Parts: sequence; C-alpha cells; structure tokens
Amino acid sequence: MESGREVVVRTPSTMWVTSTTVPRTTTTTRPHLAVDGSWVAWAIEPEVVAYAQPDGIEPIGTFTNPSYGGGPLVFLVEGRYVRTDWIQVHLPARPNGSVGWVRASDVDVVPNDYRVRVNLTAYTLTVTKAGQPVLAAPIGVGQPEMLPPVGTSFITAYGPNVFRLSGIQVTDDVIAQMGRMLPLGTPVEIGY
Repeated sequence: MESGREVVVRTPSTMWVTSTTVPRTTTTTRPHLAVDGSWVAWAIEPEVVAYAQPDGIEPIGTFTNPSYGGGPLVFLVEGRYVRTDWIQVHLPARPNGSVGWVRASDVDVVPNDYRVRVNLTAYTLTVTKAGQPVLAAPIGVGQPEMLPPVGTSFITAYGPNVFRLSGIQVTDDVIAQMGRMLPLGTPVEIGY
C-alpha cells in the first residue's frame, strides 16, 4: 500500500445501514481481511465518478449517492489491497463485472467477511463468513436464456426481489436470512 492519506475504515458494528445516512468513524488503521474477505467502498460524496484508469482523464460513469431506491451507493473493491489515492472497484452497472477506478477521497473503505457463491451446476447458494459456510440453500434458475451471467457481482440493494431479478430463485426465508446477515457490497460469485 502506498504511503499518504489514510483511508477511513468502519468497524463491522457500524456497517449495518438502517437509513440512507452512512455512519462515519475516525478509525484510521486498516484491519486485516478475513479469509475470503473483501473490501467495500461506501460513497461519501453525492456523486462518484468512475474512470477507465487511475488518472482521472477518461470518465466511464457517474454514480449518484444515494443510489436508485434511496439506498447508499457502494462498490465492491477489486483485490485484497487498497491504494490510498485511487481504488479499483466493481461498478453497480451493466454489464456485470464492469470495473473502474474511483478517487479514494470519494469513498470510505470497509472490510466485509461475507461472500455468496452460486453454483449453477449443483443448483446451490452458499454464504460464507471468513471462509466458513453459514448458510446453504437450493436454488432455482430460469430458462437457459434467462440464466444470470457467470462472474462476480455484488449486493447493491436489499429487497424481496434482489436474487429473483438476476435469474436465481431462492425461498423468501433464505432472502430474509441473507438480508439480516449480508452487508451491502457483499460479493456474489456465480459459476458452474
């Protein structure tokens, strides 16, 4: 990690958002990521511009905060290491898997111990925390032309239709459990 501005990090107890206001903290040390953990970037500005490269020359998208539906704007950080000037993130835009660079000064970076894995061959969804399974459930999928894209995306909103919209169907009970457990920005890996 480069030297320079330290990035604000929230502790897990402040990650749960019950309103569109994201809690701030003065913690300036970066905790270690758990096994299978990820970083999530929470927007702290009304708009966050994403760029093709970490130079601020070619913008590829502008994202508003709060995001659609009034929820906070979050990005899944690419990789396990975070720079202090620019951060490579997965974008909350189509196509799934789109990445760009955002200014570190526009976001707070938070550790996330959770991950969702969807296996389209085994028809299973598994949620892990620090690499350990905490929820497993069968899934249903639509017609072959309606299958979700293979790759990594992330949770950008809560609601009863979040997983149904991506072509994956789970029971309402599973959706409720995930809604209570998973912070925004949790990576969702879909594969065979």
